[in-house]
Amino acid sequence: MPPKVLLSHSHRDSRRCFEVAEQLRRRDVEVWQGDGPAEEHAVNGCDALVVACSDGAMQSVDVRRDVMFAIMNDRPVLPVLIETPSLKDQFEYWRERWQVIDATADDGKWLDELVSAIASIGLIPTTAALPRRRPLAGLQALARFSDQIWTMPFDRMDRDPASALPWRVDFRQARPTLRLGSRLGMVIESDRAGHLLLLDDGPEGRLYCQVPSWSAPDTKIRAGLNYYPQIGASVDSFLISGEPGREQMLAIITDRPLGLDWMTPNPRWPAKILHNYDLWDIAQRLVALPPHEWDAFATWCEVLS
Repeated sequence: MPPKVLLSHSHRDSRRCFEVAEQLRRRDVEVWQGDGPAEEHAVNGCDALVVACSDGAMQSVDVRRDVMFAIMNDRPVLPVLIETPSLKDQFEYWRERWQVIDATADDGKWLDELVSAIASIGLIPTTAALPRRRPLAGLQALARFSDQIWTMPFDRMDRDPASALPWRVDFRQARPTLRLGSRLGMVIESDRAGHLLLLDDGPEGRLYCQVPSWSAPDTKIRAGLNYYPQIGASVDSFLISGEPGREQMLAIITDRPLGLDWMTPNPRWPAKILHNYDLWDIAQRLVALPPHEWDAFATWCEVLS
C-alpha cells in the first residue's frame, strides 16, 4: 500500500504545489492536496504532513492549523522549502525543529530527499528513522517570529512608551542578550485586545507559564503596549536565573480566555512549570477555536553568564 501524505501550502503557492504533488505521485506516494485548511480527520488519515515552505506559508493561518493537527495526532512534519525566504528568522524556527528539504533549485535532488525522508519515518521499509519532535517545538513553529516582545531594566520601566520603545531590539540589526542575575521588566506590543498566555522556555529545559502567574495574574491584554509584571502583582520583576543559552518566549493571544488555571498556590513559586500534557491541553483548546480568534508570536534571546 503506498504511503499517504497531506501537502499543506498557502493559496498563492497552489500552482507550484500541484507540480510537487504530481512528482510525488509518480514516485508512488499518495498525495492529498487542497486549498484552505484541512480537517483534523484528513490530517489524521495521512501518514505524514508535507509543508511547502514559503513566505506565504510562514504567515498562513491554514498552514499553522494543519501543522497543529499533525502535532496533536503524532504525524511527522516534513517541510519542503519552495522559495528562498525573506522572513529568515521565522524560517529558522522551522529549520531548528525539523529536517528541511531545499527544493528552491528545482534540480530533482529534493524529490529524492523527500521520498527518502518519507521512507525513513517508516512509511516504506528502511533501517533509518527520523526523530520525533516534542510538542513545544511544534507550538513554537506555529507562531510567527516577532520583535513584539522585549525586555528592559525593571527600574527604568515607568510604563511610558517614550521609555519602553528605545529598548525594543531590531532583530535585523542585532540579537538581544540578557545577563544571569539581572532583574527585568517585559513589554509586549499586541495587535489586538484579548487574553494572553505567555510561555517561557529557558536554556535549562524548564518551561514556565509567565502569564497567568503571580507576576501577571490577569490574562487580559490590550491592543498596543502592555507592561509586565502587572501593576499590583506580588512579583515586581523577572529574575534571569538558570543556565546560559537560548531563552525562548511564546505569546498566544485569544479572543476569549483559554480557561487554564495555572496560578501556583504560593507567590514564593511565582510561575508554574509546565509539562507535555499541559502543551497538549493548549493545542487542543486552540484547535477548537476558529483561526481568526487567536494569534501566536514568538521571540528569543541569548542568556549570558
